[in-house]
Parts: sequence; C-alpha cells; structure tokens
Amino acid sequence: MFLPLAIISLLFVAIAFIVTEKNARYILSGYNTMGDAERNAFDIKSYIPFFRKFYIFLGISLFLIGCALNYLISANAAITFLAIYPIVAHFYSLSKSGSYYKGAKPKKYTLAYIVLGGALLLVVVLMVTGNRESELIFNSDKIEITGMYGETLSASDIKTIEIVNELPEITLRTNGFASGHVQKGYFNTKSKENVKLIINGDQKPVILITTLSGKKIYYSARKKSNEAIFNMLKTTFSGNQY
Repeated sequence: MFLPLAIISLLFVAIAFIVTEKNARYILSGYNTMGDAERNAFDIKSYIPFFRKFYIFLGISLFLIGCALNYLISANAAITFLAIYPIVAHFYSLSKSGSYYKGAKPKKYTLAYIVLGGALLLVVVLMVTGNRESELIFNSDKIEITGMYGETLSASDIKTIEIVNELPEITLRTNGFASGHVQKGYFNTKSKENVKLIINGDQKPVILITTLSGKKIYYSARKKSNEAIFNMLKTTFSGNQY
C-alpha cells in the first residue's frame, strides 16, 4: 500500500509545479476549454499560487494520512481514503476557484459539482458494496455466494470442494474488485488460469470449489473459520462424490 500512496501523492505534488500561468491555457482542466471572454474574467495570476498550494497539501496529506490508516487500522481503510479523499478535496478546490472570477461564475461550475458528486457517490457505493462480506449459503442442492460477483451453483454442477493452504499467485485482475485483502471477481494467475476469487479477508486456508466445466472459485470468509465452513460443506454434501 505504501507504493500506491507514494506514487499518487508524488503525482499531485508534481501537478502543483507543472501547471504555470503561461501553460495554463493549454493544460489546466477547465481553464483550457474557456473562451477568450471567460479567460479574461478569470484571475489566473492569483489562482496559480492557490492551485500550487492546494496540490502540494493534497499530495502530502494524502500520503501521511493514508500511511497512518494503513499501519494503524488496515489496508482497506487506506484504500477507501485514497479513493474518496481526492474527490472531497476537489469539491473544496472547485468552491474556492469560483472566487477568482470577476463577476458571476459560468454555468459549467454547476456541471462540475454534479460530475464530482456523481463520482463520489459511485466510489462510495463501490467501496461499501465491495467490502461487504460475501457469504457462502448452502444446502444439499446448491451453494449460493452472496454479494458482489456472487452466484448460485447447483450441486450437480460441482466437481470438487476442497480446502487449500494458499491462493494461486495472482498476476492480473481482469474483471473484479480489489481493496486490501478483499478480492472479488475474475483474476489471472501466474499459470495463466482465469479464476474467480471471493476473498473477504486474509485468513488461510481457503475453500476451493471446482465445477464440472473447470471453473475454479476460491472463497474465504472474514470472520467465520474457513475450516469450519468446509467441514459443514463436507457434511451437507456427504452423499455426493466430491
């Protein structure tokens, strides 16, 4: 988690020095799409020092708070902060930038607030949904995995149910959600397999369900013991040849 925090923080600090009064009309988002009349109404000379201080503070505070959350609470907390904090900070930046207009702010400011609000809502919903524990619910006829990337498997479609000490080495997320120890969706392994992970936490060993079609689903609970769940699965499906 240290490396992503460092890279993104350095990126914000770099932005603070890359944008200048001279090149703003070409690379400063929003300002570069203004017409001449709008640019003349915007005090870019006074705005650039604010812009620079904002991005330096954003980069430094993101790194320090993110590292504190990572080491004192969890990687999930740091990732959630990393996703939400820059959006909230840009609400502040947007509100302050309006004061550099001579006269009424353009209507595009309202659109910018809507876009930021939509992005914040999307990120919050994604983080809440993705971090919510996916449960394994089963009876003699089926296994249901709840939550994000959940599915229902018929008992007749299952080839084997076993418990393994480790996950395969993951090299790429192809379609899924990852936040700290939480991994849900489809991932490629070092051996070039595409597997499905429903990993709610970091406990080991993990449950591996293989279907007749060859699909592999790795499951790990957050609070319940994986060994206990596996033993219940064995008891429930004792009549099946797994």
